Amino acid sequence: MKKKRFWGILLSLVMLLGLMPETSMTAQAEDAEPQLTYQVSLYKNDKGWKVYRTHQTTTSFTINGGDFMIAVGHTSGTWWIYRNKGSNTGIMSLTGSADWWNQRNNVKVRLNGIGTGSASIQEAYAPNGNKNKRVNGSTRTIQAKIERECAASATDYTCEYDQNPHTIGGVNVVFPQSGAVIKYGTVNNAYTLTEAPTFTNAGTYTVYYQVSGTADDLGAWVPVTGSATVTINKAPAPTVTVPTLDAVTYDPEKTLADIDLPEGWAWTDETAVPTVDNTGYNAALTVDDANYDYTGVEGYDADTHRVIRTVALTVNNPQIAPAYTVTIPATVDLGGAPATVSIDSMENIPTGKSVRVTIEGDTDGNFTVEQADDKLSYTITGTRPSHLNAEPDDTTQLDVKDSDEILHVDGADDTGNPRYIELKFNEPEQEPKYAGDYTGTVTFNVSLS
Repeated sequence: MKKKRFWGILLSLVMLLGLMPETSMTAQAEDAEPQLTYQVSLYKNDKGWKVYRTHQTTTSFTINGGDFMIAVGHTSGTWWIYRNKGSNTGIMSLTGSADWWNQRNNVKVRLNGIGTGSASIQEAYAPNGNKNKRVNGSTRTIQAKIERECAASATDYTCEYDQNPHTIGGVNVVFPQSGAVIKYGTVNNAYTLTEAPTFTNAGTYTVYYQVSGTADDLGAWVPVTGSATVTINKAPAPTVTVPTLDAVTYDPEKTLADIDLPEGWAWTDETAVPTVDNTGYNAALTVDDANYDYTGVEGYDADTHRVIRTVALTVNNPQIAPAYTVTIPATVDLGGAPATVSIDSMENIPTGKSVRVTIEGDTDGNFTVEQADDKLSYTITGTRPSHLNAEPDDTTQLDVKDSDEILHVDGADDTGNPRYIELKFNEPEQEPKYAGDYTGTVTFNVSLS
């Protein structure tokens, strides 16, 4: 029965030392004077430093009677006990004795001041549970230290995307009150930056920080770490302005790829041939939906990050070149039969345009013929019907002068427009000086105006 009771107590002590709490921070009441936290740690064999207690005070800290129980199980015998070897250094000392296994609770560690110290204890082994045959083992060293903890907090920051860099609201250092060093990082436990990192694009970012202090006469500082977030919300989407395009002329050889769109826009099917009777064609605007909220915007496609809209496009029928025929005489005989000038085969003459024929003489503006050094002047008269279907004797007489218009036909509606005129090249009034053939040139000017 006694043996079972011992192992239960020993197991509890081992668990107590093995489960020492990690560094802790005690929150301060609002507007209260900041409390400095002191950390008391033990180094237990190969388990490394373990925080055993933390204390807070506004003044310097001294542990008086802070007790650490020492007990370790042993595999080669019934149990371990310890006894004081009487040596100690620094801030640590052992009190009590453990000559008998049931006195092990009297082995305690007492700490004073700030710093690191150690104390020696001797292992003892009771074979087969025989208390009277204790075997002394090796001497062990237990280390302890007392340190001050840095204290700090950071403020989160939230804003809307505005194309500018942003970072956390700041790190508020409580302790140390001077000489603190702050480092930052974007990965936990990697503090490589001397300034807080900044972020521009929409998203939520974590900034990690470490606050450390410089050792002084009172000892070292335990660094403190923490984190804060930067939240950049998406901005409202800018207004999407659908492109306005100039009209084009239908061409079966040209596609939408031949029609330029403003920067950022592209036809969804640039191989399409625009037609006269179209209802518009789809074009897509690539948008920055990582930083702007396009939810609810007409035509927004989250998968392709585009806004698709119908772009109106006017396509005109192709213009067909006007076609007409003007017939003029190749040669005429002065005093001979009348020569006919006609306008025929009129097609695609635009509204408001007319085919016009004027007549002009030689370089002096006269109607003349010549032979050698002799010139003979002649006159031109014309007769033309008053309308298209005029009878031959229903005519209008015309005395033609240099640069006169002798004929025109309207393109839009040629009703009432004569299409021909008969010109009479009359004989000269004077007699020729020389025998021979008298020749000259008459120019007919044809225009669409």
